[in-house]
Amino acid sequence: KLIDIGVDTFPIGTSVDKSGTETPKNVARRKQRGARRLRFRYHLRRSKVEKLLKKLGLWPDYSEKKTAFEIYQSRFEALSQQIVAEDIGRIFMLFNKYRGFKSSRKVVEDLEIDEKEKDSEEGKIKTEINLFKGRMAANNCTTIGEYFFKMFQKSQELYDSGQWHNADEPFDERGFDINGNIVLNNSRGIRREGRHVERALLEYEFDLIWQQQQQYYPQLTGNLAEYQEILNRKNITTDTRRQLKEAFKETTYWRLKHYCIFYQRPLKSAKRFVGKCGYEPKKRCAGMSSFVFQEFRILKNLTDLRLTDPRNAEMFNKPLDNEQRGILFGFLQNSAKMTFYPDKRKIRSVSIGQNQY
Repeated sequence: KLIDIGVDTFPIGTSVDKSGTETPKNVARRKQRGARRLRFRYHLRRSKVEKLLKKLGLWPDYSEKKTAFEIYQSRFEALSQQIVAEDIGRIFMLFNKYRGFKSSRKVVEDLEIDEKEKDSEEGKIKTEINLFKGRMAANNCTTIGEYFFKMFQKSQELYDSGQWHNADEPFDERGFDINGNIVLNNSRGIRREGRHVERALLEYEFDLIWQQQQQYYPQLTGNLAEYQEILNRKNITTDTRRQLKEAFKETTYWRLKHYCIFYQRPLKSAKRFVGKCGYEPKKRCAGMSSFVFQEFRILKNLTDLRLTDPRNAEMFNKPLDNEQRGILFGFLQNSAKMTFYPDKRKIRSVSIGQNQY
């Protein structure tokens, strides 16, 4: 019996989990490729830091083992007094390993979490950064190194009293319950969540340590104050300022901080993805970030907008007039977004004939 003919069966192109959610099979491959890239770039930065520290005579002797508490103690002491050269190298290698989170967005935000951003990965990281800043403020700490040094001191106190499992592991304040009691003697459960910190805090601590240790080690040339003095210097030409900046970038401060430890690869340009104009094929369309395009999109949406009032038969699918479009256009020019119901009071200000909508 012939049931059907001309039917082709193709294997499913997605992976389906237990809940029935489909994900493309290339997702796992893309994540693994991204992890390989991050690892390669980390090892590349580490080799550059190692080469520069050996040239400066700051490379530590790793055959001599040091506990994590001793390293963070030196990191805290480096803010106010001289430390040995090898400890400086250990601190800078630690900066290179844990250098914090920095957003790749062009617009610098004050870590304010948008409602739609709370569920995203970056939104969760920013939430954790704000919580960590709160813990630093509660412990009266100005730097990340000072905070972890105090947590190491606390872990040793709790270890001596039998409340902590490892004296060489910083105490995790997330182990407290509502009553202030430690819930987990072993913090592995909450340690896996990670402590996300802001890169700006680590850069600030780097500048403080560099400025203090520069007094004792002449090979540490340049600092943040000198660079800011070049930027703020008046009565000099643009070419002179550019030459001074190029000369400053040869200092060990700039090479170690900006070329090695906190180097951020610039984003690739996406201009090639902008399509050609349908009316002028030789020219590209305006970018979505262009102010001209944003103004055009606002005017287009207002032109497409229609008003309907169920209480008035004449008010059905009626476009806005120039005055009404002007009111809403002025509001949208000064607002990042607008939703209909939360901003209903704004729309009511638009008069249509003798009615208020």
